Amino acid sequence: SADINKGIDKLLSFLVKWLCMHILAEDMQLVASLLKKPVLIPPLKRSNRVLLGAVDKLYDLLAEQQAQLVKFYKQQAELSEARFKMVAEYSYDAEIWVDSTGEIIWCNKAGERIIGYSFAEYRSNKNEIQHALYDQENYNYREKLLNDALNGIEHTDEQLCLTRRDGTLCWIESNWQSLFNEQGQVYGVRISARDITKRKQQEDKLNLFRFVIDNADDAILIVDVETAKIVDVSQRACLDLGYSVDELMSLYVYDINTTLTNLVQWKEHVAEVICDTSYIFRDIHRRKYRTTYPVEISARRVCFNQKHLVVGIARDITARVHQEHRESLRNEALSLLAKGHTQAVILNRIVSGLEAWLSDCSATIDILDDNNISDIENNINSTPESNARDLREQPNINTSSNLKPSWSRLIINSHDKVLGILSINGPNNWAPSADELNAIDVSAQLAG
Repeated sequence: SADINKGIDKLLSFLVKWLCMHILAEDMQLVASLLKKPVLIPPLKRSNRVLLGAVDKLYDLLAEQQAQLVKFYKQQAELSEARFKMVAEYSYDAEIWVDSTGEIIWCNKAGERIIGYSFAEYRSNKNEIQHALYDQENYNYREKLLNDALNGIEHTDEQLCLTRRDGTLCWIESNWQSLFNEQGQVYGVRISARDITKRKQQEDKLNLFRFVIDNADDAILIVDVETAKIVDVSQRACLDLGYSVDELMSLYVYDINTTLTNLVQWKEHVAEVICDTSYIFRDIHRRKYRTTYPVEISARRVCFNQKHLVVGIARDITARVHQEHRESLRNEALSLLAKGHTQAVILNRIVSGLEAWLSDCSATIDILDDNNISDIENNINSTPESNARDLREQPNINTSSNLKPSWSRLIINSHDKVLGILSINGPNNWAPSADELNAIDVSAQLAG
């Protein structure tokens, strides 16, 4: 199992010592007799002849075995080299070996296929081809990777962009490793590279689709049919619901849907969604901080990677619902007017509708007499338009037990005559939103 050369060295060392111990004395006598005047040399003893013959045969045997071992290991080395070349030459991944100057010293067929040049062409036009392969940014990055590998710093999964011979772009994913000589010194770099152009193109398409989805006006949520767990969301869903991506993907659909409370209800609900058919319905979503808002959902049940999913596109329809509420209130008030109901009934319906719209607020309508109307109209006519708007929005002076004066609108008829004041009392520091202001305006117009 030891190295063949070390084994031979140890064996020869043993034989030399053995010979010295057993026949050195006999040799010294022989030499001494030769240096003297010629004398008859007594014949060797039989035991000495047997010994010398055995040693001679031992040397012949060792020489023959050494020759056989050398031949065997040479054959193994040639076989290993042939196997390596066969595997390397026909490997799908490119194998490129470069020396310390960056010049290619060996390249397999996959490497030639990726770069579009043969090994011989590259060797004869190295500088020209290198600058044709890389733009300046990728060329500088290649030099950095090469220098790092020569200094023992290995890199894995590094992506580079090449320009092939035919002008098409090629993306490669490469590993950079040091090559060592027998003394353990770095003399070059081994580059293993794989063509990932198709994968890169698919990634670019997916990134484009993801960009479009995340910038869509509607929220997109993907839910597992079996578990009701949210498996993916768009950025719009995060903005609408007030969660981060990771937070939403740790929730179940009934955590954000107010009409569902458990898995059983979810499965009953999703059973109505036929596979590959859109199902549109309205629902109420709950934000992270417990406020709610109406949504219109277009849901589709799909099968992806043998997993059943529901893809829901949720649109915030708060403005639409508010508009519908305002239209309903307007139609109801006009219907009461057309049916001849008294002014008090109609105004009370407008106030109750507005209070339902403005949660935690109360509304009142004060009808002004002619003296108050004249004073208000004189003030409006004697001020610029901006101040007139301010006067019409002055807080109401009335108060209630829990609410404070917050906002007012003048009630004006179609002839621009002031008839009264619509007053809103709300909690401390309450101010109407743009949508609530619009509701107040509509109510004042209806009252007028």
